[in-house]
Amino acid sequence: MMFTGLIESTVPIVSLDDKNGNLRLCIECPRNLSKAKMGESISLNGVCLTISDIQERKLWVDIVQETVATSNMADCKVGDLVNLERALKVGDELGGHFLTGHIDGTCIIKRVRNVGGSNIIWVSVPPELAKFIVKKGSVGLDGVSLTVVDIENYILSVAIIPFTGKVTSLGAKTKGDRLNIEVDVIGKHVHKSVQEILGDGRDLIRS
Repeated sequence: MMFTGLIESTVPIVSLDDKNGNLRLCIECPRNLSKAKMGESISLNGVCLTISDIQERKLWVDIVQETVATSNMADCKVGDLVNLERALKVGDELGGHFLTGHIDGTCIIKRVRNVGGSNIIWVSVPPELAKFIVKKGSVGLDGVSLTVVDIENYILSVAIIPFTGKVTSLGAKTKGDRLNIEVDVIGKHVHKSVQEILGDGRDLIRS
């Protein structure tokens, strides 16, 4: 299952129930999901989830403990807006970049600054993920495909243009908010392949 990081709508959380560490989340069903069926995959804040029930313009998803622990879904409250994207279908136009919906972790907003109408957001990135992020590369934050402005000392910066701020939840984010992050999956595979071929590089140094 793949996504593009181009958010189709933001939808409010109607209810959120904790069932022994697993979350059952209900959202309003937007018009673009009017023909959705149970079992379909959608992305909410960048997390790939399966529609488990649909009733009267509302739909439900179940979020297991592992996803709760590694994402910001536990921070969500009734009334919060979440970013929604349907799974990519064969033949769909591809904008943004490939996202799997299997987020790598979370990051904390350290600073927000408005520059010429756009918000520049600086977030702290876990060190184990920073090696996959490059300047002018792609990253997913709360399911939104963004271009990396810069990354230095595990601090990543991205620009939220007015349009993106209006059609996603990122426009309302402030210092201290926690975002889901998914690094470029192609970069991860390239990094792993290079490691398997070259090891840790010590053999090259000895030669």
